[in-house]
Amino acid sequence: MKEFLAWLMRSRAARVGMAALLGLVRIFGPFSGGVIALVVLRHGWLEGLLTTLGASLVLGVVEIGLVHSGLVLLTLPTLLLWWMIIGLALVLRRTASLALMVQAATVLGCLGVTAFFLVNPNPLEFWVPLLKVVLQPAIKALPAISPQQWAFTISGMAMRMTGMLAASLVMTSSLAVLGGRWGQAVLYNPGGFRESFYSLRMGWPATIAASAVFVLSALVSNGLVENLSIVLLIMFAYQGLAVIHSVVACKRLNVGWLVALYVLLLSMVMTLYVLAIVAGLGLIDNWFDIRARMARREQLR
Repeated sequence: MKEFLAWLMRSRAARVGMAALLGLVRIFGPFSGGVIALVVLRHGWLEGLLTTLGASLVLGVVEIGLVHSGLVLLTLPTLLLWWMIIGLALVLRRTASLALMVQAATVLGCLGVTAFFLVNPNPLEFWVPLLKVVLQPAIKALPAISPQQWAFTISGMAMRMTGMLAASLVMTSSLAVLGGRWGQAVLYNPGGFRESFYSLRMGWPATIAASAVFVLSALVSNGLVENLSIVLLIMFAYQGLAVIHSVVACKRLNVGWLVALYVLLLSMVMTLYVLAIVAGLGLIDNWFDIRARMARREQLR
């Protein structure tokens, strides 16, 4: 991996080609963004901008070719993601703080949710027709489910869709920048990423603000607050993962625990539940400093 990353850093053409190649497949979005983040972190915003423009041009040419052939490749989300990653990578480059980078991504996500609700006070009117079109194949494939049940399911999804999409954007963009930081550490500071990630902490201002939103979401039925709370889960999920990794390393537990955790996080059925638990752990860590308490106990042994 180190040789591959070193090769990327030696040639702009290699970086442009790799970012474009990975950007062609939506599931590899964080990896393509990771290339751009690594460039920004190492060489600054101008080189990151040139890499992004070059990769965008390649994707644009591919998009035009596919349209002419009767196919459509939706690359616009990838392009938007790249521009967000440039901004977040600059935050990390200037502050050297993973927490501030994740918080910046979260703020952008929350601003996006708020703007959407200002434009669409009733998000159901926006999302329900779209979801009916998207879910039409599933509706036809599952005739046993009544129209009333489908209507209830679609309505529930529509109420949270804005927050879920914003949370997905926050998670994908911040993951890409974390990947870029990891690559930078592999090349120039071995072990540095692990040290930074294991000590990740969101801090009191973010904790108090998010706790207020979580409490308000539990007490008041408000679509905006509920969707904002979904976005805020991502921020504390990162801290929860940092706590879990620290515990596994400190206790010298089998790495299989981490593998099982990430399998559950990637599961379509369990993702939201596991994410909420991990985020809850991260939130608790801000109040009770689980890692510091564990370290003190280990020293006393």
